[in-house]
Amino acid sequence: ADAIASGYALLKYLESKGKSPRLVYSGGRKVTKNNLLLMIEKLSIPLEYVRRTDDEAELLITVDCRAGQRNVTALPHRNLAVIDHHELDPGEVLPALHEVRTDCGACATVVWAMLKEAGFPIRDRLLSTALYYGLYMDTQKFKGAERLDREMLDSLRFDWDIILQLQSA
Repeated sequence: ADAIASGYALLKYLESKGKSPRLVYSGGRKVTKNNLLLMIEKLSIPLEYVRRTDDEAELLITVDCRAGQRNVTALPHRNLAVIDHHELDPGEVLPALHEVRTDCGACATVVWAMLKEAGFPIRDRLLSTALYYGLYMDTQKFKGAERLDREMLDSLRFDWDIILQLQSA
């Protein structure tokens, strides 16, 4: 949920700047968890499963993960950017374009903070709902929420009915 919400927020920002991004994931398995399928449906998230591609992205941005991790399948790209909140592995080298904030409970918070710094207000109710749910799931119902996570929560205007449906899935 956190990776989906983070990617969705980035997609919305890039679209607002006139770009034509795609929100994709790859790997051995498609999303099958009921709550994630419901999240994608209810929030109209245009997430695409890509088994493989010969198209080379000008910029590949990974969210809530980093290339080289066992659950990350590399897609062809010219430039790589990483947005994450997980601790670095010893000796891990990040690409030049990266934003890793380990003081956040979820990557959704990192993306929210970046968008806030860029002057992009989160007014979209579905996007707010996605960010809320991403944080909710990654912090085990906000038990691991940090200061910036709570600041994001206070700013979001989410759809409580959808959140209840996702929590029940």
